[in-house]
Amino acid sequence: MHLAQALVQKYPLAPRAWLRLGFTQGSINQNEEARKSFAKALELDPKLIGTPVALVFSYVFSEPRDFDKAKHYAEQCIQLQPKEAKCYELMGDVFRARNELENARDAYTKALQMDPALSVASLKKGHINSFLGHYDEARADYDKGIAATENVNKTGYANFKAFTYLHAGQAKAALQELQKLVDSADSMGLPKEQADAAKLATLNNEMLIALHQNFVEDAQRILNQIKTITAESIRRVGDAEFERQQNANLVLLEGQIAARKKDYKTAQSKSEENRQMIERDNSPRKLEGYYGLLATVELLQGHHAKAVDLYKKADLTLLYVKYQYGLSLEGAGNAKESEKILGEVARFNFNVVDFALARNDARVKRFARN
Repeated sequence: MHLAQALVQKYPLAPRAWLRLGFTQGSINQNEEARKSFAKALELDPKLIGTPVALVFSYVFSEPRDFDKAKHYAEQCIQLQPKEAKCYELMGDVFRARNELENARDAYTKALQMDPALSVASLKKGHINSFLGHYDEARADYDKGIAATENVNKTGYANFKAFTYLHAGQAKAALQELQKLVDSADSMGLPKEQADAAKLATLNNEMLIALHQNFVEDAQRILNQIKTITAESIRRVGDAEFERQQNANLVLLEGQIAARKKDYKTAQSKSEENRQMIERDNSPRKLEGYYGLLATVELLQGHHAKAVDLYKKADLTLLYVKYQYGLSLEGAGNAKESEKILGEVARFNFNVVDFALARNDARVKRFARN
């Protein structure tokens, strides 16, 4: 933050300096300040395409969200570069956020018409078909996106294809498809560190599915794989701070599994172990995982009011944590706030594993009251 602030002090008329400051502020959830910085960059150079793009992402993904403003800046992007396919892809993202799914699909289709090689637009079109329940069409879209992208992205893109099974209510099938991707990652011709990164990302998706479904044996199997790959990464990097941070993350996963086993004493012990490992970090967000585990322990025991207080200190930018927060509010009797939070989860429409798991339940709980 200090470096970004120093940059704008030294170059106060440089729009890219203000853009950099905005990105830095957004990374620590200073979203209103970030938007002021982006606005300053836009004022200094109204034609700098990166600024409306940054504002779209801020208003779509960061609190407080404002989808009308996001649409305004997406339209500005199109006005600046009307032949740029990425601008129409961006508009598709805005329509998704506004829960205008057919409009989003049309925007992605237009992006692909302008640039058939834009594999990410095929991917996002697949997301929309997943949400609409058109699973065969979604898988065909994903196959196009996977075929068109570089090898380094193929495993990540294929994760989304596996999520179609989650949207269809077939969690075991999703786990099987994801495990196939882990098992095949070494055959993609990637450097070892890239193959391991693809495996870890996929295994973390598997882990959340197993935890959500209370598949404890699967969760332990997945954790063992994560530990093996993490140990290899630690040896490869050879940095004590990296090792400490990675081990702190593993402790949280151990705690999450213990909580699903109803071994709450061990889960709380793991949360404390994590806190001790990361308490010297400088990040203001360092304790979010610690509080998230403690909150889950309380939620699983039906201590909803305690869970609410703890989730407020956890990482509510993670959709699954927000979903758990909504469940806690519901259990604590705060129906109005729970309806608001679960409604946001139900309409998120961006295809992370969290959404694939929580969407249907959040929709039922949110709209059953209306």
